[in-house]
Amino acid sequence: MAHKKGTRRKKLKKVISSLLHSNYVRFGIILPLFYLFIVYTTYYYEQNKSIATVGDSYWYYLFAFITGVFKFDAKTVPGRAITLTTSIVRICLYGTILAKISSFLISSQNQKDKGLLKLKN
Repeated sequence: MAHKKGTRRKKLKKVISSLLHSNYVRFGIILPLFYLFIVYTTYYYEQNKSIATVGDSYWYYLFAFITGVFKFDAKTVPGRAITLTTSIVRICLYGTILAKISSFLISSQNQKDKGLLKLKN
């Protein structure tokens, strides 16, 4: 029984190690942390100027990150810098996602054209 337990632990360690070395997992950990940093930093600098609560900061940046439209004007220099940084990150993120989708569609179309991918009837 101990042998199976050791084997399971090795397999679990291998799976966890491969997950931690995956860029998608790293990105999935870093992006929410970056977002929380942005929200709380903006609230700290813009408190009582243009943002009343942490919830407002959270909502403004969620809306801005998804749509690209900022519903508040940053009054301080750090607030403006954070707004600019968020815009740049959003543009890079959307560009990366669209590039991945385009790459997948083009490579699958090329494989179909070459006869490497079977078509479903």
